[in-house]
Amino acid sequence: MRIRKFRKEDAKKASYMVRKSITKSLPEVYNKKVIEFLHKKNTPAEIIRKSKEVDYFVAQKESCIIGIIGLKDNEVKKFFVNPRYFRKGIGTKLLKRVEKEAKKRNIKKLKVHGSLFAEKFYKKKGFKEIKRVKRGPKASQWTDILMEKKI
Repeated sequence: MRIRKFRKEDAKKASYMVRKSITKSLPEVYNKKVIEFLHKKNTPAEIIRKSKEVDYFVAQKESCIIGIIGLKDNEVKKFFVNPRYFRKGIGTKLLKRVEKEAKKRNIKKLKVHGSLFAEKFYKKKGFKEIKRVKRGPKASQWTDILMEKKI
């Protein structure tokens, strides 16, 4: 397994993995409308479009994309790991890669809008809760946790 910069040709596999992660993990904390909304936000085309403003990194094992994370300014974006690889250190390695990139850019604090599902992970990695935030369109709103970490 290696962590590397995202390439446009990764979009299809990354989208599949993100959607799989959303389907497997987020129904524990979000309703069906939120899950559907998040699916629509994570198409290959949307990931490519966002990659113009977000620096994405992927975890690759053989020909599979098993994780993705992004950095935009001082904010962690689109952080997902294939559920088959939960609790195997992939998320930690991805986060360390983004922290390394942030330090190169002289960023002192990282922020993340973490899902309720990922709250324990972020706290374990040193993030502190700032506040709970309602996100998304009114028909499918959800609560995220705005967190930050000094690096």
